Amino acid sequence: MAVAMLWTLAASAQETVDNTWKLKPLAGITFADVSEEGVDTKIGFAVGVEASKRLSKSVEFSIGAIYAAEGGEDDGVKMNLNYINIPVLYNAFVSEQLAFVLGLQPGFKTSAKASSNGVTIDLDKAFQGTEVAIRAVDLAIPIGLSYEYHNLVFDARYNLSVTRYASGEINNEKSGRNRVFQLTLGYKFNL
Repeated sequence: MAVAMLWTLAASAQETVDNTWKLKPLAGITFADVSEEGVDTKIGFAVGVEASKRLSKSVEFSIGAIYAAEGGEDDGVKMNLNYINIPVLYNAFVSEQLAFVLGLQPGFKTSAKASSNGVTIDLDKAFQGTEVAIRAVDLAIPIGLSYEYHNLVFDARYNLSVTRYASGEINNEKSGRNRVFQLTLGYKFNL
């Protein structure tokens, strides 16, 4: 992947491009779970904005802020872990419209709750005074594809967390990592 990125930079070093900053409001759906046995996928949403700048015809840099509903579901209990994710992305265009996306994404927890049968508890309060704590920051690696048609942009990304969502042990096991497949539709325009 690193060789491909360097190749696209070198191959396009002398191209002239519209390198103005572009803004892309976006919204979509998340399919989230955590890497623990028995945890099923929970459907949520994502909404936010990304700013991008073309460095060459085949290379684009982008950074954003996306509110995303993550977590998972286990035996009728929904774990709702909500984050403001800050994706910093490298977009390698293989055609005028299609790009591979790779980056780093810190996510800052806004809430951590569990709900079942109409009862909701705050996990931060529930774990207070124990060895367990829901981490305030989740670090993920987003990998995906982006397709741009005129100013509409369709993104499909898989966000793989490299950090566990909680410190300490839950039920005598370390917590899992967030795994999120995110589909979004955005509209890109010049700033």
